[in-house]
Amino acid sequence: MALASLKRGTSQIAFVFQGTVQVWAHEVVIVLGAASAAAYLIDIVNNPTIWASSTPKRIVVPAGVERGSGTSWVFAPMPAGSSIASSWGGSLTLEIRGTLSGIGGTANSGVGGSVIVGTVTGKDGQKLIVNVFAGAILRAGGGGGVWVGGIYYYAVSQTGQNGGDDNTWYWYSIARQYTVTDVPNYTAGGVAANAGKGQGFDGPATVGGAAVGGGTNAGASGKSGDGGGYGSPGTTGANGTNGNASAGLAGAAPGLAGFYLTGAANVALERIVSHMNGVGASIVNAYPMAEVQSWTIQKGEAEALHLLGEPAVLAMTAAEVSAAAPFLVAVCLAHYGPPTDDATGASQLWGKVVEVKTNADLWAGLSAFVNGLRARAKDQIANAVDEAEVFEIESGTQTELSAFRDLYGV
Repeated sequence: MALASLKRGTSQIAFVFQGTVQVWAHEVVIVLGAASAAAYLIDIVNNPTIWASSTPKRIVVPAGVERGSGTSWVFAPMPAGSSIASSWGGSLTLEIRGTLSGIGGTANSGVGGSVIVGTVTGKDGQKLIVNVFAGAILRAGGGGGVWVGGIYYYAVSQTGQNGGDDNTWYWYSIARQYTVTDVPNYTAGGVAANAGKGQGFDGPATVGGAAVGGGTNAGASGKSGDGGGYGSPGTTGANGTNGNASAGLAGAAPGLAGFYLTGAANVALERIVSHMNGVGASIVNAYPMAEVQSWTIQKGEAEALHLLGEPAVLAMTAAEVSAAAPFLVAVCLAHYGPPTDDATGASQLWGKVVEVKTNADLWAGLSAFVNGLRARAKDQIANAVDEAEVFEIESGTQTELSAFRDLYGV
């Protein structure tokens, strides 16, 4: 049955042939080339039927390809405020193997451009999935430098690692402290030229204007701040020199570095749920489908006999055990063959009861743990103050789930 079509570049392939066999795609894959304009994923797919279908959609930025834009973002699923009816169906994955570059912040405290805006959800509330592979580069635009004249801010750059499997992430933040004072109306001090712009897809960072002398008895201005590099804030301008009164103040706040991902909470929670689904699938897939579908029957019979207790079960006749647990008796018959006597059959049945009850308890424990862990992660992400904290929560959640499985042997 045809599930979807394939795309590569701008050429859509309805199907492919392997020998004389027609093969239909189970996933829509679109491989992008280099570009210098922001793009909505809905426009890249460019097919309303495929966009709305449940078929998985994967858009790939391959190694060696750079995507950037001259606006405040590079990729977004669709315009903000779009209706749920126009959202995508199934999973939507952005696979990054190349480079995404945000625009540099403009001179005089301009904010650097973000890379991915993931705030819109799909038809069923599903989030955009972002997979970043080793060697990929996501760099938000640097913040613009500070123009001299205004309030003093102190800028701090911090780095951290999120503990991913194959990537090291660098996060940047800004701490500000300032004092507002009245400025006496003395002869005007010098006013420096514009501060530098930040580094981005549109070009390198530039240097801020030099200090300029003031009027009579007035101090010179400070040097304007330089633009910041990728993912870094612009620098703060220098204080002016003393005139008859106090020194001129430094410039306003430096431009903030752009975030590599806006809506990180949505994407992180989606990956947490996907990881939990993978854990469940790995356990289920270890058994034949027919056995999985009979778990409810096995569990019901095992729990009923377990309540009776071992002595009562071992004292049962062949007719009694067949009446009490027909499914488990059939399992024992296939496992061990016909029992030589009633006692042997009852003993084999009790062993199966203990095995099934133990597995059922482990599965229930895992299900309860995953339920609570997901709810806790959702609460923590909702209260996170920045992207670094979001991804730290995601990494910690996955580590905690793995530790639970190791502890209980699930």
